Amino acid sequence: MNMPTPNVADYAWLTGDDFPHWITGFCVTFLPNKSPDWVEDTLRTFLGATPALDTTQPYIAHIHAAGSGSIMFENGGFGGMTLEAIRRLSQDTKAVVVLRDFLVNATFAYAMDGEVITAFDIYLPGDRRGRSPDALNDQLSAVGLLPAYEYVFDEDVDEEDVPERDLSAEVIRALAVATAVTGVRFDQSHLNAAPHAVSLARLYESDIARRFA
Repeated sequence: MNMPTPNVADYAWLTGDDFPHWITGFCVTFLPNKSPDWVEDTLRTFLGATPALDTTQPYIAHIHAAGSGSIMFENGGFGGMTLEAIRRLSQDTKAVVVLRDFLVNATFAYAMDGEVITAFDIYLPGDRRGRSPDALNDQLSAVGLLPAYEYVFDEDVDEEDVPERDLSAEVIRALAVATAVTGVRFDQSHLNAAPHAVSLARLYESDIARRFA
């Protein structure tokens, strides 16, 4: 199946001061052809009884309509990247999750019909896992994530003269790939509270939170 070329310019807004979540961490789940109603129902069925929704508390997933699909945004969370969550949310569709946590770790996962197709550390994309690890190589190459960054020590070059990696830019490239794969675009409006929201607190309290895509 042909996919469009990722457009990193779609995410230029993330380089400004309007996006504070580089510090707190964030998790974005891209879900084509699934409504916010479906996403919320799937999460509630999966989690069982969930706490009364208090959007001032942590672990809230805000689910927004995005074209013909949905975006699930978590401020400081990582629920979408848990293996069981991505399995459930990719049933009868595909899902892409991009996670950048407050410790600056960053992960990308692409799943279809409940199975992880390819997943990797965004800073080390040469080491991919899943049913078909190379499935998105063309898209990753188009944005410069492949070939993977490799630091080569040179004793004749002072470490201070080695250009510093722009890790945020690499996450932005991964977000552009997510849009190319799903046709769903993450934008500034998705940072706001959504009519559809679910507390993922129960997920974090269980062993599920220890198993990642």
